[in-house]
Amino acid sequence: MIELLDIDFYFGKTPALKDINITIKEGEKIVLLGPNGSGKSTLLKIIAGLIFPKKGKYLYNGVHINARKLKDKEFEKTFRKSVQIMFQEPDIMLFNPSVYEEIAFGPLLFGMYNVEERVKRISDLLGITGLLKRPVYLLSGGEKAKVALASILVLEPALLLLDEPTAYLDIKSTKKLCGIIKEGSFTTLVAMHDIHIAKHFGRRFIVISKEHRVVFDGTYSELLKSNVVENYSFFEPEEIECNREKAYEKR
Repeated sequence: MIELLDIDFYFGKTPALKDINITIKEGEKIVLLGPNGSGKSTLLKIIAGLIFPKKGKYLYNGVHINARKLKDKEFEKTFRKSVQIMFQEPDIMLFNPSVYEEIAFGPLLFGMYNVEERVKRISDLLGITGLLKRPVYLLSGGEKAKVALASILVLEPALLLLDEPTAYLDIKSTKKLCGIIKEGSFTTLVAMHDIHIAKHFGRRFIVISKEHRVVFDGTYSELLKSNVVENYSFFEPEEIECNREKAYEKR
């Protein structure tokens, strides 16, 4: 389904990804782990066709995805419906007046049938049916995250890219999302930094280091036995104590 071949990406002269080689099969449930700034979000954006590698190739179902290919309007429409991304900040994704209009926007854009039925079904699944008439700007952060998720799930994508999807969710909503991912027929790539939550979201784990390289690709049990946990400080113990910091003083 997906082949990332010798991918490099830079912001100006600053490296974001180095020598990335990953193959993803249809139906896989993958968690992408790494510290802040490792390049997880950048990799998701490349797979979503929002930015393009400076070096290497990205193939989606055997097709080389680049700026030129996405100028083909028919292909772009198919690709955009098939590959959906949820950003870390839900506000980036929300621009319609009401929750109903937000969720219905994609299906209407892509000419899908039974839009009202689709909106109701996905709203019931995520527990946001009571929000459908509400203005988006009145929602809490967690409610916005669920609406953003609904707006991409309603399109029934083949590939779901989620960037820190639990950041605004309470434990009940996190469990619901975990269940949706496990039971869904779509392929998922979920970027996270918390290994203790991440273990519930996939069967394959890929770790990107602060040097922007893949340093592990395997199962959760293999990850725990590897030297990656020991050598990379972003894997913290589940119970932590607050750092002793100098108190903020008003001036």
